[in-house]
Amino acid sequence: MTGITRFAVTALDSGPNNFEDISLLPDYSGVCGFTVSEFDRYFGDRMEDLLQAQIESGYMPPDSRVSDLREIILAWYDGCNWLGPERVLNPYALVNLFSKQSFDAYWVRSGQPSHLKTMIRQRPQDFLAPQAGEYFSSEIRKADLHYPEPAPILFHSGCLTIDREIIHPVNSNADDSGGGPPSYTFKFPNKEVKDGYSGILKDVFGKTGYGSILSLTPRFLAAVDGRDSGAVGILFTNLLSSITFCQHTPDESFYHAIFHGCLAAGGLKALGEAAGAAGRTDIIAERPGDRYLIIEVKYRKKEEGHTEPDLKKELAEASNEALKQIVKNDYAGPIRGMAKEIAGLSLAVYGRKHVRSDFVTCDLMKPQPIR
Repeated sequence: MTGITRFAVTALDSGPNNFEDISLLPDYSGVCGFTVSEFDRYFGDRMEDLLQAQIESGYMPPDSRVSDLREIILAWYDGCNWLGPERVLNPYALVNLFSKQSFDAYWVRSGQPSHLKTMIRQRPQDFLAPQAGEYFSSEIRKADLHYPEPAPILFHSGCLTIDREIIHPVNSNADDSGGGPPSYTFKFPNKEVKDGYSGILKDVFGKTGYGSILSLTPRFLAAVDGRDSGAVGILFTNLLSSITFCQHTPDESFYHAIFHGCLAAGGLKALGEAAGAAGRTDIIAERPGDRYLIIEVKYRKKEEGHTEPDLKKELAEASNEALKQIVKNDYAGPIRGMAKEIAGLSLAVYGRKHVRSDFVTCDLMKPQPIR
């Protein structure tokens, strides 16, 4: 037994206990799909026809080769890993790819993950960067639909796969300290699943008070290109105004999750809680042309008796604090070597629906001080 079947079994009142969970057993790592060598062996003679179909449709340029097509197929459908020597390609997606002669999210569209949508709707901030974190095998094995952490649930649902196994060795002095079972990190296995998960977020948010996010990202990027901090502030102020009172949570992580979610659902490649040498930045957004945007969110709770000048002062202080944090902690450090442009952006929230935004340019050679 593995995958989503676990949830059906563990939800039964009879409590069956004669099933073996093979999700983390290396001997079964190649059972649930085609390995790369199997793909080459069984589909090799069909590649030329598929290549011609992609060239004729305009999906691939005329001078493309079979090797180019193979790399695209692997990027779309390969990468599922159950802690073993083999990673596998999704068999359902492959069969549809070769029969329909076009790339699409076949596996993602084959079912409606109602349980997943319900959990995202209930806890949006937990599911916007689900691949973050590190988990022991016991945590992964005991996960069910009521488990508080999203990653093990998404692993069993097929949305995440094993990224790394982390060994915790015993200390060399052979005392009782150190050692322990391995832990694991997760990632999205391929383009189909990652794009499909973004589609699930978009579908969930589009049917709630977060619906305005679907048109926000293009306008946000236009404001970023023009370094129009006022426009950015207005966009996010309008976004928060569209969320009903009962959906607001007076906590910085809530607004971080909302901002991250709206950008990711709008198609922007946004990484949440990105770790650096001096801490974690809230959001790093990657844009075409090796351009990056580092976003830091700050929240100030509205105090009784505060006037308009108080509001503006709180927003200005929170925004400046965010920019200083970006520069002082050198959040640009991990991406400086691969970026052609890096900008820092503050999103300061006051109360439930007031947002101020400011920009700072992050030097590509070294961090800049802010006075």
